[in-house]
Parts: sequence; structure tokens; C-alpha cells
Amino acid sequence: MSILVVEDEEELSHILSYVLRRAGFDVLTAGDGMSALRLWKSASPSLILLDLNLPRLGGWEVCRQVRLNSATPIVMLTAQRSDEEVVRGLNVGADDYITKPFSPAQLVARIEAVLRRANQATGETRARYIRIGDLELDMQMNQARIDGRDVQLTNLEFRLLHTLCLRDGHVVRHHELIQRIWGYQGISDGRMLKSHVRNLRRKIEPDPSHPCYLHTVPSVGYRLTGAPLAAAASA
Repeated sequence: MSILVVEDEEELSHILSYVLRRAGFDVLTAGDGMSALRLWKSASPSLILLDLNLPRLGGWEVCRQVRLNSATPIVMLTAQRSDEEVVRGLNVGADDYITKPFSPAQLVARIEAVLRRANQATGETRARYIRIGDLELDMQMNQARIDGRDVQLTNLEFRLLHTLCLRDGHVVRHHELIQRIWGYQGISDGRMLKSHVRNLRRKIEPDPSHPCYLHTVPSVGYRLTGAPLAAAASA
């Protein structure tokens, strides 16, 4: 598997490349956003390790352009520790984030978790459609529809909705969702999970303040039900 390392600090780029090669990955490197996009298009790496502060084209825009046409896994490198910055990165389409400084073991573990998740998702796409009431997921196109209307979701929102659909009508606990979506138990308070649930409700619910699809089970988790829109409107 190949990793595209996008980092403008030459010393850090060398360190990241060394660590990843020792872990068994082939490594490509780019020092700015424009070079990163060219390499991504020509080499089709298995994953992009993307710094946010880049010359010529910033990491946010690189991520956005990749996500327009591809589901290539993206792990962001950031010096920002605020939830707002992390959630922004995930909403743009990143699959995970690592804050600096970090240990080599943590870096490799997080990358391997994202790749495992991507491979698992590929296996699950054999059945193209999942339908629950008025909700439909097109697994090949990574597209959601409600009552025939397309709903634009980020990769993480789609993965969250897919996970809940697989357990239709049953409660999925917070830690199970975190493990399935991010691949590890590193978000102890679940604030980012709550943020993604809020965003998902804004997109799929007729009235997000009174959800008819995505229900909270206090102190436990979330449950998805296939309530028809007509029923919700008449409630």
C-alpha cells in the first residue's frame, strides 16, 4: 500500500516517510497542495497524510478537491487542538486527524485503522442499496436519498448513517459508533460524534429538533428508524 505524505516542513516529511516505510508502506511525498493533487491523480495512493498549513494550496482545499471525485482515505495533520478545527476537518471530508506532536506508534496505528475501515467498507458495498422506509443508501455512489431526494453527506456522515442502517431499529451505543466510524476509542466524551449527529439530522430530518429518523437514547447511544416522511409531517 502507498501513502502520499503532504508536508511542507522537509525535516518532518523525512521523519514521516521513514516511519511509514519501516511500517511496510510505500511512500510518496509532496511539499505543497498543488503537487499533492498532481501526485494523487497520477499515483492513486491508498491514503493521503495531509498537513493543513501548506503553500500554494492549503490542506482544506486539497481535501475538498479530492473529495469531489474520490473516497481516497485522508488523515489530516494539524497543530490545532480545538474541537472546532477538528470537526471542520472531518466535515470537509477527512477520515481522521492527528494533532502534533504525535508518536510514531500512534501515527501508524491511526493510519492502519483508517485503511482497515476503508477495506471493510469496500467489502460491504457488494449489496448496492440499503433501504429503510423512505431512506435509501446507494453504497456504490456513497449517496443517500430520502423519499427520492438526494441528500449530500460527507464521508463520515454517510458512514454514520450506514452504521445505523445496519442496525435498523436497534440502539447503537456511543462507543460502538466511535469504534466503527473512527476505528479507535480515542474520543472519550463523544463531542465530535454529537456534532456529526446534529449535522446529519439537519440534512435528513424534516424537523431536526423533533427527529423522526435518528433518535437519541439518553446516556446510551442512537437508534435509526425508517419512519416515513408522511407520518412525520402529520405528527
